[in-house]
Amino acid sequence: MPKRQFRKTAFTALALVAALAVSQTGLADADHDHSAHEGIYKERADTMKSFGGAAKTTGAMLKGKTPFDLAKARAAGQLVADKASTIPALFPEGTNAGESEALPIIWQDWEGFTAAAKLLGERAGVLAAAEDQAAVGAAFGAMIKACGGCHKTYRLDKD
Repeated sequence: MPKRQFRKTAFTALALVAALAVSQTGLADADHDHSAHEGIYKERADTMKSFGGAAKTTGAMLKGKTPFDLAKARAAGQLVADKASTIPALFPEGTNAGESEALPIIWQDWEGFTAAAKLLGERAGVLAAAEDQAAVGAAFGAMIKACGGCHKTYRLDKD
């Protein structure tokens, strides 16, 4: 191999190795950032799933798919009321990476986001205190509207 071609090949190989090293370092940092928040992602998902379970239980009763049970409806409301206050802590800045459905607007409108979480807690509290099926229905509807309002503004639309 001529000396000039060897230098060109050696330079190209060195450039490729350097580029690969830089890209791997960047990927490692990105993976580290995501894994640093892995616990919060799980806690966030678990909390939202528990809200979904509470809504499913109460919704099934109100639709007549399962027998109405005031104690279960109130317990569902209490679960959401208790956990709603933890929502802001489940969204520390920088946790909208990876497969997160959290939109950047959460941190741009932090005051609005925390107000939405507070509203959910208040409405769930009304459900937890409901005295009869009619009151459960009204409180449940208001709670679901609070869920939907937050999702519409602050969550990635999967559709």
